[in-house]
Amino acid sequence: MAATLKQYFPTIRSRGEVLAEISETPELLARYQEWNPEQQDRFLDYCTGQRAACYSSDLLLRQYRRVRNEKGNAFSYRDIQKVCTIVLYEKSPSDFHSFPENYRHGFAQQSDTGLQMDLLQEYLFIPLDIFTRILHNKGIRNQLEAWLTFLSTDEPEMIEKLILQYPEFRTYYEEIYALCRNTESTLPVYLYAVRGTAKRGK
Repeated sequence: MAATLKQYFPTIRSRGEVLAEISETPELLARYQEWNPEQQDRFLDYCTGQRAACYSSDLLLRQYRRVRNEKGNAFSYRDIQKVCTIVLYEKSPSDFHSFPENYRHGFAQQSDTGLQMDLLQEYLFIPLDIFTRILHNKGIRNQLEAWLTFLSTDEPEMIEKLILQYPEFRTYYEEIYALCRNTESTLPVYLYAVRGTAKRGK
């Protein structure tokens, strides 16, 4: 871990420190050794505080179930509020690369006749790979780009720029690093995620 972040977050551990903790507990070491080198590397990246990620899905159905349960027989479809589903691409499809200067793409349903109706579903697609290229060229220009930097980059130098320009993000990183320090709790969760990813890939 680059020393530049250590001065802001003293709780950040090196890979060697994480491996030493794993080695002290036979059960943790056995689980760790079940993984291939790439999975081990990703886990060490996580525990040394370099990744954060955010995903949003099926919001409309969740809202429908919640509101229907709350309202009971008084439920009306008018009680359902508009939902915007935000899709973050770590590696975006090729179509997005035809718009190299745009990292936000909004979509809404519309008719083919011009009829106007206030439909419930809207979508926002954000290709983070394109955003990070823009970020390196133009820097962090506003609050939205600060959040996208928080979500998309694990580069110590860029994290330092973020927390200097937007100090409130320092608290968020401290919370993540505190979570990453609990190796015993993190390993089983990570193992479950890795196995789930492997199953989906078959």
